[in-house]
Amino acid sequence: MVIVLNGIKNGVNWTNLTLSVKSHEAAFESLSTYVAKGLVLLDACLIDGDNRLELPIEVFDGQPFRWPLQQLQNEWELILGDRSVQVVQQNRQRAKDWDDLLIIYYEKQIDHFSRIIEQLEKAATTNTTKRSSPKKNRLAYQYELLIQRHTQQLAAIQKSHQKALEHLRRLHS
Repeated sequence: MVIVLNGIKNGVNWTNLTLSVKSHEAAFESLSTYVAKGLVLLDACLIDGDNRLELPIEVFDGQPFRWPLQQLQNEWELILGDRSVQVVQQNRQRAKDWDDLLIIYYEKQIDHFSRIIEQLEKAATTNTTKRSSPKKNRLAYQYELLIQRHTQQLAAIQKSHQKALEHLRRLHS
């Protein structure tokens, strides 16, 4: 990043004076320092790679830039820092509320699937106590498949329920 400036000091024209700088703040500080030492700026531009920025020379009055910019940055960080703490707290509370709802939902689903499995097992037991026939064997097989499928779904719901409980514990700690 470089500054290219034109100015007059003690009757001497400074044409296309080029200064290498590392940041915008350093560029502003350099220009302000030159003005404080008596340079009258005619024009100045900041070149950063392919970007060229014409600088408003009237803002460079010889007063330092770094301290006011640093103060402004500190004020913004203070404002944004406080807000970010509030946002984090709000998000944490939303996550807790969501976990509470999920846990209630999972508990209802666990109860629901447990009752379905229990009813299917009773129906399968009732079916097998009667005389055997090809139709009853097919029905027993269908009951067994339903019990397996619902047992798998119940296990998945119990696992999700456990994850929600663990997540809620982490949020509370």
